[in-house]
Parts: sequence; C-alpha cells; structure tokens
Amino acid sequence: MARNSTSNSNKTTSSKSTAILQKQFKKLCASAATKAYTPNISKKMEAEIMNIMEYMFDEENNKRLFGLEQQKIGRKEEKKLIAMNLLNINMDISIIEKATGLSKDEILKLKDKK
Repeated sequence: MARNSTSNSNKTTSSKSTAILQKQFKKLCASAATKAYTPNISKKMEAEIMNIMEYMFDEENNKRLFGLEQQKIGRKEEKKLIAMNLLNINMDISIIEKATGLSKDEILKLKDKK
C-alpha cells in the first residue's frame, strides 16, 4: 500500500513539473509570436526550454518536491486525526473547523466514518 501512495505522489510531482514546463513553453511561444522570429530568439527559446527540462528531470529537485508533497500529505492526515479526536469528545464542528483548518464537509465526512 505504501508503494501506491509513493507512486501517486510521484505522479503529482511529475504533473506539477509538467504544468510548469507547459506554462513556461506557452510564455516563450507568446513572446516569440510578438517579436520578429530570428535565429537569436530561437536559440534563447531553446536554451530556456532546456533549462526547464533540466529542472524537471533533476533528481535532487524531484526529491525535494516529493518531500514537500509528503509533508503536505502528512500535515493533512494529522489534521484529520485531530479532528477525529475532537469529534470523539463531541466538540462542536465549528470549533473543529477553526482548530484544524479543515472544511465543514471534510469534518462531516470524518464524522460519518466514525
């Protein structure tokens, strides 16, 4: 099961990197469209795309991004655990919202699982 969550997080990190690349590529294309297309602009675009690709496929960067994603997932799970504990002592949902930052819908889903 741990393997699936790792795989899903890798996909998330990969999709974020892909989105960054697509955004930057569109920006470069728009820039090229507004300027006279010259070999110099072509070289600049190629260099910029190569920089983005190096960033995307840099193992250390992906490890860092994966680690940040795991921390985010861990914090969310911790908030859910706290919410469950507060639900178990019959704490008001509005207070749980304020204490955990979870939405009312998220808390109600946890309550239904209880």
